[in-house]
Amino acid sequence: MISWYQELHRHPERSRKEYKTAARLENWLTEIGLEVCRVGDTSVVGILKGGKPGKQIALRADMDALPVTEQTGLPYASENEGIMHACGHDFHMAALLGAARLLEQKRAEICGTVQFIFQSDEEEDGYADILSSHEIMKSTVAVFGAHVDPTLPAGIIGIRSGPFYATAGKFDIVFHGKSAHGAHPQDGIDALAAAAEVVPKILALRQPDEAMVSVGTLHSGQVRNIIADRAELSGIIRVATPQKRQQVFASIQSILDETEITYGVTVQAEFSNGYKGITNPPECAAFVKDAAIELFGQDKVYDIPQMRMITEDFGEYLTGRTGCFYHIGVGGNEGLHSSRFAPDPSLLTTAATLHAHIVTSYLKGESI
Repeated sequence: MISWYQELHRHPERSRKEYKTAARLENWLTEIGLEVCRVGDTSVVGILKGGKPGKQIALRADMDALPVTEQTGLPYASENEGIMHACGHDFHMAALLGAARLLEQKRAEICGTVQFIFQSDEEEDGYADILSSHEIMKSTVAVFGAHVDPTLPAGIIGIRSGPFYATAGKFDIVFHGKSAHGAHPQDGIDALAAAAEVVPKILALRQPDEAMVSVGTLHSGQVRNIIADRAELSGIIRVATPQKRQQVFASIQSILDETEITYGVTVQAEFSNGYKGITNPPECAAFVKDAAIELFGQDKVYDIPQMRMITEDFGEYLTGRTGCFYHIGVGGNEGLHSSRFAPDPSLLTTAATLHAHIVTSYLKGESI
C-alpha cells in the first residue's frame, strides 16, 4: 500500500484528467485479480465476485488532485508542477486497493459482489452523480467510503449519524451602474459602492451550525477617479439542508432587490446548487460504528458531534440506497488542502482493514 500511495502521490492529476492514474489503477486491480471496468474517461471500477451468492455493495475512493504547489519536502513529492494530492485522495485510493487485496484473498468466503469505485472529479464539478446512476451500479444496495481527517488523532475512526457534510451552493452577482468623474459622483450610479454595501449584509446571514455564507471575490473599477459602472462578486454557501439553501438564496435576492432601489443599480444574480451533502442513515452509521469497535476497540472510535460545513459529492451514492461515510484520523499539524499536507502512510492499514471488515460484516449479516 505504501508503494501504491507513493506512486500516486508522485503523479497527481487534476479533475477529469486522471488518465495515468486510471491506467495505474487498472493495472494494479488486474494484478490483484479483479475484473476492471472504465466508466467515462477516467473513473475505474474494480469488481470482486464472491464465492457465494449475495448482495452487491461498493467501496468508493476519489482520485483527483488540487492546483497546489507541494512544499512537503518528501522524497516522493509531486513531480507534476503546481499539482498536489493535498486532500488525501492518494491515501484513499491506496487504502481501497489494500482492501481489494485483503478481500480477494477471502473471495471464497464472500457472500455477494464488491465494487471498488475509483471516482474522478470530486474536487470540481463532481462525478458521483454520473457513477451512482450508471448501469454498473444498478444492483448496488449500499456504498461505503472514507476521508482522512487531520483534526482527529491518528488511528481514530470518526463516525456521525445523520447530517454529516453540508449542502452546497454558489452565487455570482453583477451590479450595473453608470460611470462618472470621481469629482461628480452625483452624475453616475456607483456599482462599486452598491456591491460593497451588499457584502456585509450577505455575511450577516451566517448562522452557527446552520448556514455558512462567504464572499470570495469582489472586482470593480478601472482607475481611482472614475465612478465604477460595474462590479462583480461571487461566493459560496454551506448549509444543513437543501431547504435551508433555498432560504439563504431567497434572503440574498431580497438584499439585492433593496440595493437596486437604494442605489439605482441593475443587479443580475445567478444562484446554483452544489453538492447535496452527506446524510448517513442512522442504522448504517450504527453498523459501521459497531464494525469499527469490533476491529479496533471502543477507545479508537469517536462519535463526531456536529455536522461539518465542508462538502463532498459522496451523498449522491446514498440516493436510493444505504451506506455510510466515515473519517480516518491522521492527526498532524497541517489541514486539508495545505501545501504541506501528507498523512502518515502507515495509517493505510487502519483504513484498508476497516473497509474490508465493513464489507465482510455487511455481506454476511442481515439487511441494513
